[in-house]
Amino acid sequence: MAKKIGALILSVILGSTAFPPWEWSAGAWLFLVPLMWVGRLPGRVAGMYWLGGFLTWLITIGWVHHVTWPGALLLCAYLALYWVVWGWFWQHLCREVQAWSSWRNVTISFWAATGWVALDFVRSHLFSGFPWHKIGITQYHHLPLVQLASLGGVDLISWLVIFGNAMLALTGIRLVREIRREQKVKSHWDFSVAAVLIGISLVWGTQKMIRKPVESEPLDVVLVQGNVAQDEKFSPKWEAQIISRYVNYTQLAEAQSPDLIVWPETATGSTFFKDITFTSEIQGLIKETNASLLMGALDYDDENYYNAAFLLNGQRDDYQVYRKQHLVPFGEFLPGRRWAPWLENWIPIPLDYQPGKGSGILTWTKKDKKIPLGVLICFEDTMSYLARERVKEGARLLVNLTNDGWFKNSSEPWQHVLNAVFRCVETGLPMIRCANTGVSCVIDGNGRVVQLLTDEQGKKVEVEGFLRATVLVPRDPRPTWFLRGGHFFSLLCFIITGVFLTYEFYRFYRMGGVAGALRAAQEVSLTSQLLKQD
Repeated sequence: MAKKIGALILSVILGSTAFPPWEWSAGAWLFLVPLMWVGRLPGRVAGMYWLGGFLTWLITIGWVHHVTWPGALLLCAYLALYWVVWGWFWQHLCREVQAWSSWRNVTISFWAATGWVALDFVRSHLFSGFPWHKIGITQYHHLPLVQLASLGGVDLISWLVIFGNAMLALTGIRLVREIRREQKVKSHWDFSVAAVLIGISLVWGTQKMIRKPVESEPLDVVLVQGNVAQDEKFSPKWEAQIISRYVNYTQLAEAQSPDLIVWPETATGSTFFKDITFTSEIQGLIKETNASLLMGALDYDDENYYNAAFLLNGQRDDYQVYRKQHLVPFGEFLPGRRWAPWLENWIPIPLDYQPGKGSGILTWTKKDKKIPLGVLICFEDTMSYLARERVKEGARLLVNLTNDGWFKNSSEPWQHVLNAVFRCVETGLPMIRCANTGVSCVIDGNGRVVQLLTDEQGKKVEVEGFLRATVLVPRDPRPTWFLRGGHFFSLLCFIITGVFLTYEFYRFYRMGGVAGALRAAQEVSLTSQLLKQD
């Protein structure tokens, strides 16, 4: 029991510190090793894995409590179930091992990593999907390694990290057994496999980064960060002050002659066209400036409300609108509101937004110059498939408008940025992010954060101001392998894991299970006969 508790604590510490705010990326390569060591042995491990997963998730996404404590606890309890399933899978892989060998270690590590990615695939799609905190994002500092995402998405990096964890654990187990003379000493080429895979990845990633860039055109942008507190954003009391804040910054920024000025998601909390004061302010602002304005605002069509982005090209009366397509449950709509209205007492969401339809492209124009913008609102930049769709539709620049003000000065804004980094690598396109409270920044196509809004004290979250930046937009972007194949790698992991488990269940129940039952029946019969003889 003491070993299990120690392994649990160590895994939670390593897994938690791999993510912001600590960002100790080496922890990701070690966090499962303690649980793997004790979890390979026969016995009940479900409780250990569930508690490990629950605590790790609670420490890393505890900022959800700013919205709802019950929701935060329930979410972490649900996500911990994936650890339980993987823990059972790991124990199953190790259950018949009598003597460890290099070939066996490589095989088990392969299946352990494949099973983890398969579960990530399920988590990313089940119940509208929660792709947050894939272990691969912890490596965002290591840009050569990050380039693997252009092949198989962030899941390919996650696979390599879990493969490394498994190889470390199994190599250690084998060494201990050999030292204790529980098995013969043989050559250890298994750990070299993991080292070679990592080395090849780093070399390939480095070559990709130094490759001659594609031809690009500059786009001068200004990202306005209003730093509006969440409890003020939708209050009529603060509406005029908030609008004035954004208008004033926009007028200051316009003096620098940008091509595009960007406001964050639901910048003022007002409804465009329906709110007369807000609409007149924006129309007046557009007449004064030569820049285009991309802003987040509420949209209303006489029946439904939408979380939307509006693009208004300077000196023109026309506009383009994108309505957010992937809504966040318990954030933008309340599941089951009709059947369980009492949920509003726990999660105060006054109304449900509706998902938008159609293209996610808004085209910025200036004379004969056009740049299709692939818009992602809020957590849509955590969804790989949406970023891929935008590029398939013709986007040459990704834009994320977000309001992380819900979570105050927590680690959430930084964790959010990490997800955005991998959307850039997967698609090969740069991204501009405009946030309400932070982090507003520019990310290039290799996943490098090249510019960041910072105040005089170096603070990057909960600061007010604007960032002027020049973004190099590729004229004819190179399609990445991820763009061609999408989630092929993670889907493949899901399929082959399913085939493997189907075969194992068949082998166990049809062969081992039946044989075991027959043996048990024979033993009972023999025991009965002996008792009668006595």
